[in-house]
Amino acid sequence: MKNIILLITFTFITHIYGQCENIQNQAPCNNNDNCMWYSDCGICVESIEPACPIDNFLDVSQFEGAGGNYPYPQLSVSCDNNSINVSSNGIIHYPFVQITPNNLQSQNYNWDIPRYPIDNGQNNTIPLLGVAGIAVNGLPFFGPNEAQFPDPYGDPVYNGIMDYCMGHTAQQGVYHYHAMLVECLSMSFPINEPDPVVGYANDGYPIYGPIGCIDAECSELVEYSSGWVQTGDPTTYAWDNHEFVESNDPLKLDECNGHYGPNGDYHYHATSTFPYIVGCYHGTQNQSGNSPDLSTIEGGDLNQDELINVLDVIQSVNLVLANSFSIYGDVNDDCEINVLDIVSIVNIILGII
Repeated sequence: MKNIILLITFTFITHIYGQCENIQNQAPCNNNDNCMWYSDCGICVESIEPACPIDNFLDVSQFEGAGGNYPYPQLSVSCDNNSINVSSNGIIHYPFVQITPNNLQSQNYNWDIPRYPIDNGQNNTIPLLGVAGIAVNGLPFFGPNEAQFPDPYGDPVYNGIMDYCMGHTAQQGVYHYHAMLVECLSMSFPINEPDPVVGYANDGYPIYGPIGCIDAECSELVEYSSGWVQTGDPTTYAWDNHEFVESNDPLKLDECNGHYGPNGDYHYHATSTFPYIVGCYHGTQNQSGNSPDLSTIEGGDLNQDELINVLDVIQSVNLVLANSFSIYGDVNDDCEINVLDIVSIVNIILGII
């Protein structure tokens, strides 16, 4: 039985990259928000508490702004126990081109995005009108339709009423997106790399650009695409003229325009076709789960799912191969991750210890 489990383990290996480099000095470790000093072993390890994703957002001060007499863009990001807190003045970080009759106006945005998305097992409808989430420059995005006028609930991208970056202004000068382009929402356009996070939906799940990895090792870059198909003329009533079609194609996204990625995490992808950003919420809008309770995590439960099973064996093997350290992977408490820890986890599964 042990041999079977270990054979399965080595067959389905996925590589894990740690956030820290086992720094043998407390000071530089404590200066890294992604890391924590594990004094029992005197080394630096990955922080169990997920780092606040500040680095996913743009430093808008590095850009020229909207131009003219418009204010410079302002954006600040922080986290509390349950939320990613984003404050913005609603001014874009690139030159403003007026597409609609509405001029660009400064706003006073204070967004609270769920830090720990809740997967409730069912899809939830996004707003027909209004904010469905925010981009990494602190500006809102809406769903893939306009309002009643001039084209009733039509697809604004299809109708060609967006600027180059797929945004335009609504009443009160609210600049917002109906689609997202990586080149407009990143510090530098990545080449031969998976696309970065370009926004967050109101349920807390991140939105990446369309280019991602085919597997955990990122052996190949692929473009993920929408599973929605056009069934009529979306000049008006965009939702009525599109239909989601189930597919076994791994590059086709689900109804919400997302999927479980190679590393097992759910996220959305911005796509070039309807619904462009999100088609529904995979999680619970404006609600966050709890941060990890370290007191309940058991040695050997590397993925912190309150189970010890073959998935933890796989992660332990990956740690050995990557020469990385994990508090929960060091089952025998010898301050090393090696084959003895793999054996210990297998024994726990078999009920031997």
